[in-house]
Amino acid sequence: SVVDLRTRVEEFLRQLIRKSLTLPSKEPTILCVSHGLFLKELHRVLSRFGSSGPMFGQGDVSYPNTGVSQYRIGFGEAEEEIQQAECEVYACGEHLQAKINTSDPIFIA
Repeated sequence: SVVDLRTRVEEFLRQLIRKSLTLPSKEPTILCVSHGLFLKELHRVLSRFGSSGPMFGQGDVSYPNTGVSQYRIGFGEAEEEIQQAECEVYACGEHLQAKINTSDPIFIA
């Protein structure tokens, strides 16, 4: 249900905050990979802490397979407290449109 999904997203954020506070970097980069429905709900939850930027407040956006969203999340002094969130990229699929020249070598490290 929608309530279960929101609960899962909120629990994920609590765990994410707890874990990020143990990292040596003050501004860690964290990759979250999930399905579109979870990522849409994550966006809705984070929008409660966001400013009125162009990425929050959009209607229902089609989230493409391998779509990318990017957020900056500011934490409060209290553990598990989000003070602000900014969405810099939401449900972007531009990388799917890139043409790959198959004659160019591809290196995978």
